[in-house]
Amino acid sequence: IMHHPQFRASVTCVRVPVARGHSIALWAEVERPLSQEALTAAYKDSRAVILREPYPTPLDAAGKEGIFMGRLRAHPDDAPSVSLWACGDNLLKGAASNVVGIAEIVRRNIPHAL
Repeated sequence: IMHHPQFRASVTCVRVPVARGHSIALWAEVERPLSQEALTAAYKDSRAVILREPYPTPLDAAGKEGIFMGRLRAHPDDAPSVSLWACGDNLLKGAASNVVGIAEIVRRNIPHAL
């Protein structure tokens, strides 16, 4: 599989013991190329996302609300895509709070659903 001509991979491995927190290396294809400036501007004024360059660590996020994001990259030459590194406090922002947030969005947009 590794020698297949259409096989593409973006690999990141980080092993760090932490008391609390989680991190993700994300790569996603987007509909159209983005400039680095447009990508950074999209998150610059967000209350939920805190830009931390060159990269955040779980220690940055521990005990804090929001998602810390860094290594934000637009890749216009590579089937338009973006990549980033993000960290969050898994006790403050995780599965339970995501479910509540999703439920609130559904309740606002589809009142009869909940």
